[in-house]
Amino acid sequence: MKVRDVLRGRRLLTVEETDSLSLAAQMMAWGTVRHLPVTREGRLVGVLSERDVLRSRAVGESLNGLSRPVGEAMTRPPKTAAPDDDLLEVEARLSQEKIGCLPIVERGRLVGMLTASDLLGEHVGRGAAPSPNGGPVGAVMTRRPVVAKEDDRLLDAVERMLENGVRHLPVVDPDGRVVGMLSDRDVRTAVGDPRRALERSQARPAVDAMRVAEVMTRDPIAVDQDAPLQNAIEILVAEKVGALPVVDSREKLVGIVSYLDVLEDAARRLRARH
Repeated sequence: MKVRDVLRGRRLLTVEETDSLSLAAQMMAWGTVRHLPVTREGRLVGVLSERDVLRSRAVGESLNGLSRPVGEAMTRPPKTAAPDDDLLEVEARLSQEKIGCLPIVERGRLVGMLTASDLLGEHVGRGAAPSPNGGPVGAVMTRRPVVAKEDDRLLDAVERMLENGVRHLPVVDPDGRVVGMLSDRDVRTAVGDPRRALERSQARPAVDAMRVAEVMTRDPIAVDQDAPLQNAIEILVAEKVGALPVVDSREKLVGIVSYLDVLEDAARRLRARH
């Protein structure tokens, strides 16, 4: 199966490198997308993510960072794929390199964007996900995930994220039940870039005093470890989240399943078929 087989016919939103980050943020909101290809005279020169925009809010300790041009915040050079690339290889790239999208370029021309959400949706649509009698969520999830408590200092939780190379921390109560989810997006929305927040904590008493409970997403959707993996995939796609806490029959946290876990599993199974 090729990349072109799953490219959607939706309108492709792009932004110029000279446009402001404020305009780019508005386009993301209007188009309900998290990534924008960046062009210069019609040629792809970078990719701007929602995280890039949020990080720029921290510039100058104010919202003035959003007046900067897109070219100063984008990722360059962009990693790309071609319409005739093998879909399994592209899935493997996304999971191995831990990136959320790839611009699709044909003969030097941008023709589409392929995101992890697109791939998950495709697996659901063509039945590549496990059937109800197939493997459960527990077979794919990451066990014993790093967690946080509601009254933890936010910056302590951020340091835990960075040390462990994770983007989501389930927040649990004293009994181990899930009460929230702290994501890197939550952190960036609240305090900007996590690393810079740690560096500036001495100069920003308000940030230093923040608790996880003030920033986390409360009552996140959780999935049972014995549920079919397809259930988790459908939730990830419908809710547009990057990870889900996994619980046991007593509703206690036992793991976490991310879209990268799902893509890696799907790629393994599809390779086995061929």
